[in-house]
Amino acid sequence: MTLGDIARIRVDKGEVDEALRLHHEMLAVFEELGDRRSRAVTLGDIARIRVDKGEVEEALRLHHERLAVFEELGDRRSRAVTLGDIARIRVDKGEVEEALRLHHERLAVFEELGDRRSRAVTLGDIARIRVSKGEVEEALRLHLEMLAVFEELGDRRERAVTLGDIARIRVSKGEVEEALRLHHEELTVYEELGDRRSRAVTLGDIARIRVSKGEVEEALRLHHERLAVFEELGDRRERAVTLGDIARIRVDKGEVEEALRLHHERLAVFEELGDRRSRAVTLGDIARIRVSRARWRRRCAFTTRS
Repeated sequence: MTLGDIARIRVDKGEVDEALRLHHEMLAVFEELGDRRSRAVTLGDIARIRVDKGEVEEALRLHHERLAVFEELGDRRSRAVTLGDIARIRVDKGEVEEALRLHHERLAVFEELGDRRSRAVTLGDIARIRVSKGEVEEALRLHLEMLAVFEELGDRRERAVTLGDIARIRVSKGEVEEALRLHHEELTVYEELGDRRSRAVTLGDIARIRVSKGEVEEALRLHHERLAVFEELGDRRERAVTLGDIARIRVDKGEVEEALRLHHERLAVFEELGDRRSRAVTLGDIARIRVSRARWRRRCAFTTRS
């Protein structure tokens, strides 16, 4: 169990291969002890790392193996949690209707168990799918229902997370000032809780709004503040994501060589982490810069000949 705690810290630091090694060491112990439940829980941890590495089919296989164990043990709560993991993968694969079906099945379990917190978390998963389907008013309704639950439970952290979700919807509706207000309220909670990671993620949300308002220097400042946090935490993945945000601003400022340098630096990180999805996104960013630069050179050459 201690190896599991260490492994989760390694994941947060972006050291996913070491985390995998530790989880597999745990798995061997639970297999020798005949502890099926703990083995199934460990399969879930491994599956989530596989998702981060873009190995979604293997992750699905592990989650389904885990699901079978919880069904045999009659553990409805753990089964419902696993349905949520599977549903999130289905969303990533574009299978949103199947994901919704799984989340609603999970929701029914938590309602029967009287687990208000887990029910509210599930509402958040459903709400994010509703946003992706363009059903923003229904998503807002669900998030506000969640917010009320977390306020009643006194769960400040989950309330802050929900404020962030609502803020992103407000941005999509063009209500950027209200979104900024919500993100700053969210930021205050993380500062009071001493949650540096969540605070840094929120700084990124605020920075993106600043870019949309044309306040690029302030956005850059926020991204660099965020970058420093992830560097101190040793979180290579989030640092690489932040480099991407900075690089896109550099492109808009015409600093394409610096943007390319940053994208290549993040590309190396995603390759080392085995994150195929993020690597592909980064290749797309690099390709767009290459295309735009080639077009500019052709225009210059045409103008010179003329």
